[in-house]
Amino acid sequence: MPASASPTRAKASSCRRHRRPHVFQRLQIFLLLAVVRFQRQIRSTRRMHSFRKFTRSFDLRRFHGRAHAATNTTEALRASGATNQNGPRRDLLDVMMRRSNTSSLKTIFRFLQSHTPREHFDEVIYNHTMEYERCQRYGLAYTPQLLPGKGNPARRRRIFFGSLIADDSWHAIGAHAAEVYGLYHTAVFIESNMTQTLTPRRMRFKAGSFNWEFLVSSGIFGSNTRVSMDYFDNRDRHLKELIRENVQRGLILKTWKLNGMTSEDIGIVSDVDEVFSRDFLLAAMTCDVPEFRPGQNCHKPKIVASSLVLESSPECIVDRRAWYHPDMAIGECIDTIGNATDREPALREYANKTLGRRTKGQFLKDWKDLPPRTRYPLWTPADFRCAEGGRQYPEKDPQSGQVLSHSGYNAFHMHNFFPDLTVLRNKYRTYGHPVWGADSKTLGQLHTDIKVAIMCAMNRTATKTERSLVRGGWAHLLSEGRRTPLLYANEEYGRLHLNELKDAIVVDESKHGETTFGPAVGSKRYRLPQGTAK
Repeated sequence: MPASASPTRAKASSCRRHRRPHVFQRLQIFLLLAVVRFQRQIRSTRRMHSFRKFTRSFDLRRFHGRAHAATNTTEALRASGATNQNGPRRDLLDVMMRRSNTSSLKTIFRFLQSHTPREHFDEVIYNHTMEYERCQRYGLAYTPQLLPGKGNPARRRRIFFGSLIADDSWHAIGAHAAEVYGLYHTAVFIESNMTQTLTPRRMRFKAGSFNWEFLVSSGIFGSNTRVSMDYFDNRDRHLKELIRENVQRGLILKTWKLNGMTSEDIGIVSDVDEVFSRDFLLAAMTCDVPEFRPGQNCHKPKIVASSLVLESSPECIVDRRAWYHPDMAIGECIDTIGNATDREPALREYANKTLGRRTKGQFLKDWKDLPPRTRYPLWTPADFRCAEGGRQYPEKDPQSGQVLSHSGYNAFHMHNFFPDLTVLRNKYRTYGHPVWGADSKTLGQLHTDIKVAIMCAMNRTATKTERSLVRGGWAHLLSEGRRTPLLYANEEYGRLHLNELKDAIVVDESKHGETTFGPAVGSKRYRLPQGTAK
């Protein structure tokens, strides 16, 4: 080292030269980093591609200062490929089958790959005899001149569907989609980042996620059905319990209007585990329904379902339990769709009495104390769910006119169809009707409904005070000329699902204890018959 050089600088310089990687080492590091980046890119390419298309076509804006909702839905649907002309997308269904951890879920997605019923919304009606016979089953007339097109040619009415969505199982979503394939013009789902008890929750259908892409783009609801997601984010601590649910449903109307809903179209509001039978939907789209005729005063415009309740599994059919959802109404009586002239708005429970459930006029008896009128307020999604004022059209025997067995059900309620009982416990702990201590109770202590599922899956007996099961199951109902959901025609699916439910109950009871029933009084009435699928 030269005498003039600083020892410190020389040492530092020598150190840098010593630590500099060899050219081959640098090449190895570069290639390793490139491989890692490439692997990450492969995993996220589809997700990011969908998210970019979503952000280009959606304009996020605030709803009353706090709730964010996705708008420009029609353009977003075109961008995301939701309107698929070639039936369900096999690529997405294949991925879903690979991701499914149970045999019953794989069976659903395999079924949906080839499930393409021929009827669809807005189609021209050619077989008038078939439509006439269908209308007779519900005590309705068939008048093609009252349909869109005025009978020349006659076309079906369009249906716009709206529902909240959260931790709903693909069992319920898949059965719903199979039943309504091609019949909905629009299906909109609203997800919130908080439950009704203000418990934060992870968004399951976040824009750009695979769940979002599958729901919106897979085509399981129909090749021409416009499926969209909106999001509700309101942190008002006073907005809780069912008030929060009622306000959240209000976002449905925005997408209906954006997608071109008119006063001649039908609106349906429900939870995703509730669905009208395909036969009744076709009747509503075609028959002369008094509540759908022009010139409604909107006092009692609602069509109320008569639903058959299935508890936790397709094979567990609850006997003598009434359920009155989903609900439908004609666009003429729906808020922001129908003509509001000379209709005084109803007072409501939130946001300066403009949002949520009605405070006056929710029940028919309320109108006796209100000023008389000839035109009543238009109905919001909360009114669909909460307000009185409608009629049921149960299925009847065309010859005798008598209502068929089990209240002539025309809809199905797939209650508590969760693949994991941990999700079931979370529902009873955090949602609209919370059960305190749900994580430590036995299953039967959560709700009487769960006892029915245990009776069904474990073949246990109960007292007269417990709800009972339909003896003979679907075989008995089919022998009486009743209908099953289209998905349940696959007997293998029901058998697999019931076995999985049984296994889940065994695991849960090993942790939380076994559900106890009273003495077995009249047990034959409450047990599944011999030979029923397990």
